[in-house]
Amino acid sequence: MFDKIEKILYNYQKDVVEIVLKNDKGVIVMPTGTGKTFVQAAILAKTIIENKNKFGIYVINAPRIMLSYQLMKEVYKFLTSNEFGLNIEARYFGVHSGRLDGADEDFELIRSETNIPFSEINASTSTLELKKIIKKARKQDLPLVLFSTYHSSTRIEEARKGLVKDIELVLNDEAHYLVSNQFHDNIDILKTKKQFFFTATTKITASDSGQGMNNVDVFGEEIFKMTPREAIELGKMIRPRLHFVKSNQSITKENLDKNIGKLISESFREHDYIINNLVPKMMVTVNGSKDMHNFMDSSEYDILIGSGVNIYMVHSNSDIGNMINGEQYSRLDWLTKLKEDGANPDKRLIVMHYNIITEGIDVPGLTGVLLLRSLKKSSFVQTFGRVARVQEFDKKRIDSGKILPTELKKMLKPFSYIILPSIIAEDMDNIEYLSNLIYSLREFDFNTSEDIVITETTANGLPEPIDGGDALISIKKRLPNIDVILEKLEAEYEDELLASLSTTEEILDFFNEKL
Repeated sequence: MFDKIEKILYNYQKDVVEIVLKNDKGVIVMPTGTGKTFVQAAILAKTIIENKNKFGIYVINAPRIMLSYQLMKEVYKFLTSNEFGLNIEARYFGVHSGRLDGADEDFELIRSETNIPFSEINASTSTLELKKIIKKARKQDLPLVLFSTYHSSTRIEEARKGLVKDIELVLNDEAHYLVSNQFHDNIDILKTKKQFFFTATTKITASDSGQGMNNVDVFGEEIFKMTPREAIELGKMIRPRLHFVKSNQSITKENLDKNIGKLISESFREHDYIINNLVPKMMVTVNGSKDMHNFMDSSEYDILIGSGVNIYMVHSNSDIGNMINGEQYSRLDWLTKLKEDGANPDKRLIVMHYNIITEGIDVPGLTGVLLLRSLKKSSFVQTFGRVARVQEFDKKRIDSGKILPTELKKMLKPFSYIILPSIIAEDMDNIEYLSNLIYSLREFDFNTSEDIVITETTANGLPEPIDGGDALISIKKRLPNIDVILEKLEAEYEDELLASLSTTEEILDFFNEKL
C-alpha cells in the first residue's frame, strides 16, 4: 500500500508526507492548487496503515462546513476508490451543525467504484452520537475518521474522554484561522499524539509567544514550505496578470450602487476579450449582500442570464443563501453544480461571494477575479488561489512533459487575472491598497513592466487592450500617486535580474537594452 501511495504523489508531495511522518507537530505551507488535500489524505492513509488498519481516531479540522464536507468527500475517495487502489476500510463522521443533504447519494456514487462495504455517513455535534460512533468503530476494530469544523471540535474531546486515551492524528486545514481569538483556544483541546497545521498563508504576530503561527510552542516548527513562485515554476499554479478595466460609463463612488450591473457586465465582457482561448468564468468579491441585491435589480443581470451566463451567488445571509440565476439551492447542490459548470469548457460563469469561496473550496475553471472591495493580504492570496489553478488540458501536457510551465504561448490559460475596474483603481482611498496588492503579487513572479493590461471600450463597443509597458505608462499618467511605488517595484525587479547575471557579456547586454 505504501508503494501505491508513492506512485500517485508528486515528488514534493512525497517530501511533505515523509517530513510529517517523522515529526509530531509542525506547520506545512503549500500554495493553493498544489494538492494540500491530497497530501493530507496520503498522510492519513499512511498513518492508518502503520497502525495496521486497527481502531483509532483521526481528525481533520476545517474552518467551514462547506470545506469540511469537501475534505470528507476527497479523503473518502482517496482511501477507498479503485482509482487509487488502497481500499482502506474505515468509519466516517462529520462533526458540525450542518446537514449533509444529498451526501449519502454523493458517497454512494464513490462507493460504487470501490470494494469497501458502504456504511452510512452522518453528521452531528451531539456528544451522545459521537460516543456511539466511537464505540461502534472500536467494536468493529476500524479506524474512525472525523471531519470537524474548528468550532465543533470541542465535542470530539468531550466524547473521547473515558473511551479513548489519545487521538492518533489531527490535521488542521486552512490553519491560519487558528490565529484568531475565535478559534485559537481550540488548538490544544484535542488530546492527540500528532498534530499538523496546513495553510497557504501563514499569519504571524510581532511576538513569538503570541497567537501567531510563529509561536513554535503552539504550532511547532515550519517543517515544509513551498513559495507561490516555486509552485508556478513547477507548473502547479498560474502566474497573475493585473487587468485594469476603464469604464466608458460615468460611474462614480457615489452612484456605484445604481451602476453595479454596468460595472460587472463591462468587466465580464472585457475579461472575455482578454482571455482569448477560454470562456470567461469570473469570480467577484463583493462588499456584502447589498451589492448582490443591487446587481439582481439591474437590467444587466437579466441580460447576462438571457445570453447564457450562469450567475452564482453565495452569502451567509438567508436572503441570498445559495443562488443560481435567482433560484435557491442547498449548499451541497449549489457547490456540486458550481463544480460541474466550472469544469465545463462551454459554460460562462459569474460567481459572487462574500468571504465564502476564499479558501479550500475547489472550483475548477475560474479565469479571473473582479475585486469590488479591498482584501487583506491573507484573504487576497486565498482569493487569488481560486483562479490560479492550472487549466486541466494544460496540466496534462505539463505533467507529461509536452510543454513547459514557462511556455506561456502554448498554454490555454497562461495567466490568472485580477480585474480592477477604473472606479476602484482611480479612487485615491485605494492607492495604498493597490500598491500593497502589487507588492503581494511579486511573490507570484509578477513583473510590473509585463504583467499589467488595460482595456477600454471604444465607440464601436469593442475593447481596446493596452498591454505590458504601455499599460504601465498609462497607469502612471492616470494614477500619479502610485508612480513612485511602481518605479520602486521596477527597480527592485531590475536589481534582481542584474544580480542573476553571471557573465560580463550578459551584464553589458542588460545595460545596452536599457539604453
